[in-house]
Amino acid sequence: MADSETPYHPDPEDLRRIPVDLFASKKLPGLSSGDLGFADSSEHLVFILRKSSSSLKSLLDSSGVPLFSISRLHNGVWELHKGDVEKRKDLVLTVKRTSKRFSKTESEVSFVGESSENLVIKGVPFQKSCTIYSQDSIVAQVKILIFSQLQH
Repeated sequence: MADSETPYHPDPEDLRRIPVDLFASKKLPGLSSGDLGFADSSEHLVFILRKSSSSLKSLLDSSGVPLFSISRLHNGVWELHKGDVEKRKDLVLTVKRTSKRFSKTESEVSFVGESSENLVIKGVPFQKSCTIYSQDSIVAQVKILIFSQLQH
């Protein structure tokens, strides 16, 4: 188990070159009530998602430093800004739902600034899974794994 007092920062170059599995849990050491933590396969806490209100969330690094604030606007659009929720400066991207059916949803992610690349997120809410596409390439996938007990 990782030392929860020492912030863990994965090498950004490794994150760009190789696939990284992150595991989400509300029961990781160092989390406050209501936080959702993301840990790597060595159980190092990498990110924390903290809910500030029903429409505001913060993504923090493992030491609690705000990386991004996430806010839901009245029209159902989500915005991601750099830094703390209170400041909400430097808009990075917006997410807008483009399709919502009973069994599948689709959203478009639009980056602000130099990158004109858009991503499309297609998911199945009941399976708690989604795939993120950049044009025709898969960028990331989220799948909930269910482990059954081994019987001896």
